Amino acid sequence: MEKIGLFLVQTQETQKVLRIKLEVKLAMKTSILLICMMLKKKILISMTKSF
Repeated sequence: MEKIGLFLVQTQETQKVLRIKLEVKLAMKTSILLICMMLKKKILISMTKSF
């Protein structure tokens, strides 16, 4: 019984870690996209100002 309990706890912990990793990946992707959008806007603004 103790082994099964330990196994369940370990699987729950690994699931938590995997979920956190997924959330971090999503956060990274969204932040990169936001940065790209901001850079594009800045480039467009600077281009329109130069013309």
